[in-house]
Amino acid sequence: MKRFLLSTVLLWSATGCVVSDPGETFQPTRPGYYLFRQSYEPLCDIADDLRDVFAFARYYVASTEEEREKLHDAFFYSKRITRNGNTWRIIDSWMEVEIATGGLPLQAEEAHWTINYNSNYDKQKRTLTIGRDTSAADRYTLLLSENFGTLTGRFSVETTFATQVPESGIRTFTVKLSIAGEGHATAHDVGIDFTIRTPLRYDSSAAHAFTAGAMRLITDGKDTAEAVLEGYDIVKIEYNGHQASWNCSYYWFPAE
Repeated sequence: MKRFLLSTVLLWSATGCVVSDPGETFQPTRPGYYLFRQSYEPLCDIADDLRDVFAFARYYVASTEEEREKLHDAFFYSKRITRNGNTWRIIDSWMEVEIATGGLPLQAEEAHWTINYNSNYDKQKRTLTIGRDTSAADRYTLLLSENFGTLTGRFSVETTFATQVPESGIRTFTVKLSIAGEGHATAHDVGIDFTIRTPLRYDSSAAHAFTAGAMRLITDGKDTAEAVLEGYDIVKIEYNGHQASWNCSYYWFPAE
């Protein structure tokens, strides 16, 4: 999984505040945008991970081998799925995902899945746990352990799994997510606490990006930024009394 690193053009002052490199064109909201990116990119990674978790949850309860095969082709085409008791593995050339189900489908009220990500490249092991939140249908509680990359936190996740059959007759599957909660991101030993003020919206048909949501971010040094997503890959940043929109696809430049 891609893990976004803080650009070296950022300088952290002795007070922990973010300042722009003097050699760059001055953009007063740029530091706030960097704070946003350090939380946003790991959250995009998590959403991509959850897409596969919820797709596997459907695979797990599929009533026929035909249905499982269709789900496998839609989400895990280049991967191999194996089972040993209540532990399942999703394996490809660079990552092995181990899912301990406890013998229960994720949709069950008592369900509590532990998911380990074992990279074949960096040899790091990352763990998340997810279980049903019985306060609403299709709502789950997600916990990120301290070793899950640069991000920790507790989140509420609501999911919708849609099946579409267009005129072509080729059935497609879509996972939609709504993520709320609070977390902490780490970038070059600087901590960023963030609160998702409006749920982040994710659609697997537009993978690795959120299409809506708002966040508040604050560093150890008490630098604060507000971020509001304005559709796919556009975010409005408010920082130090200034506002500007940035295009998340083009790291260096504000949106025109």
